[in-house]
Amino acid sequence: MPDHLWEFWYDQLRQKYTQFLKYTWQFKQLSSVYKGELLLFKLTMLASELNVGKVGSPIELHSYKFYTSLLEALLTYKRQFGISLTKILVPIQGGIKKDFQFEKKIQNELMGGIAQFLFVSVITWLFSFMVYKMVNLDSSWLTKIIILGLQILGIVFYCVIYRLHKIKQFKIFEIYFKVLFFMMSLIEVGLPSSKVLHHSGFEAIDQLTDKNFGIVNKKLKGLVDAYKNNGHQIKSDLAGLIEEIYFLQEERFEQFLKFLGLLKFVILCLFFLSAYFIYLFTLFSLFLIA
Repeated sequence: MPDHLWEFWYDQLRQKYTQFLKYTWQFKQLSSVYKGELLLFKLTMLASELNVGKVGSPIELHSYKFYTSLLEALLTYKRQFGISLTKILVPIQGGIKKDFQFEKKIQNELMGGIAQFLFVSVITWLFSFMVYKMVNLDSSWLTKIIILGLQILGIVFYCVIYRLHKIKQFKIFEIYFKVLFFMMSLIEVGLPSSKVLHHSGFEAIDQLTDKNFGIVNKKLKGLVDAYKNNGHQIKSDLAGLIEEIYFLQEERFEQFLKFLGLLKFVILCLFFLSAYFIYLFTLFSLFLIA
């Protein structure tokens, strides 16, 4: 092959690779995991600034769940009242780290399922190509469109069900973590109990009906009653309750994995294996006609 052709293909591949890196970076910036990592990094820098006596500025980055608004509220109290945030930031840092690690697990499961579907799709199309090369038989464009449509529909269906089921199963944890982390932080700030409960959104707990949180609800309401009635210090108890909820989250994650395994099997059968069998049926029909 002439040198100029090698140079042409090299330039083309380099451009495609650059574009791929660009799109990968853009996708990463939209990822909740990446946003959590950014917030944790910014929080680490903020803690260093506070340790040397700087007031700190509002966090300007992609918002990550409720943590960004919590930190911005604490920084406002810091500037207004001169409170110390050194101790408050430690449990928040731990919460953000656990949270985005959990999101990373969930995201890996999503990408793993999509990779399996793409692998089966590639095998189907490779088989079709090999048959065409060996016996010179090819399916119609209508059949190819049907097969491709089933494969795309399968991936879309998987992503939609994955998203809806994730929200259904894990949204409650975000509500609990938001309330508890706000309560811990605002108690440390020294606000009156009425303002702590109001700003933490504690009333949202009463609207939750998940039976698995029955014991957690009783403990939390008991702590709140003790806090309102006699000013009992409940920060350490709230920290223990957060760890208990993390344990419940891990249990539900195991159940979520089982659900995803079943979902992937159903989608493989309904969309990808059916597409493969449609191709085989078309191929056998062509053999009979030939």
